[in-house]
Amino acid sequence: MIDILKKIDKNVLLLDIGNVFSKINKSESQAKLILDSMELMDYSCMTLSPTELNIGINTLNSLLSNVSFPIITSNLVYKEDNRPFKERYIIKNFGNISIGMIGILPEYAIELISDQKLKKTLIVIPPEKEVEKILSEIRNKVDIIILLSQCGYDKTVSLINNLKGIDIAISGHKFLSTCSQTNDETNLFQLKTRGSSFDFIRMFKDKSGNLYVSDRKSILLDDNIPSDEKILKMMKDANIIEPIKNKNELEKELNKQLQLTPEGFMKLMLEQQKGVNK
Repeated sequence: MIDILKKIDKNVLLLDIGNVFSKINKSESQAKLILDSMELMDYSCMTLSPTELNIGINTLNSLLSNVSFPIITSNLVYKEDNRPFKERYIIKNFGNISIGMIGILPEYAIELISDQKLKKTLIVIPPEKEVEKILSEIRNKVDIIILLSQCGYDKTVSLINNLKGIDIAISGHKFLSTCSQTNDETNLFQLKTRGSSFDFIRMFKDKSGNLYVSDRKSILLDDNIPSDEKILKMMKDANIIEPIKNKNELEKELNKQLQLTPEGFMKLMLEQQKGVNK
């Protein structure tokens, strides 16, 4: 999937808000397999969730030391000196577009952690306070600001409505949501559970320096998605077998979807959903 998108446009950011480790099996080898897979997919960055933190601070530090993509923990800091656990924020440049990325956890995240050493070492500062501070530091230095949020849908909506300057926000956990939609200035993605969909947005900058969203779609990650051969081998070596799909057919289908209007894309998705529910 990712390599197909990169054939279409080389300037691709691959992001994740965390919660990638197993909540039940806290095996270091399984966590390493997941991070190695993300490394192969050439992830741009991710933030952490309580699930990753629950593996233990020493194990987590060891695992993350072997990945090349940055981990953003804007409001997860060391108690002793307020240093961010990983990156406070990052800035990436793609051609003539500069992108700033922030990653946040909810304040209650530490309560969900069983590792006592981590609880004694780290604290979560209020996300609104830290995001506001970072926005004041980088807003004039970048064209786009992306917020990766583990704070839940309602909290994320509230945050981006109260703090101006966030262009794209990625969140999850829309269970029993009571929140209204966000302001018109922010594109909000609410991720599906268990990686069941792949959401993307395409933006460009015109000659006057104005940014536009030219495309926004959500692709269902069902059985039609082919397995990556390298990741498939890793899964086989770990005794996790997945069927091989036809990559050429997916590439053709994805190219077709990218050519659709938003109305045409929604019609296609509804037709596919009807087929799934039969």
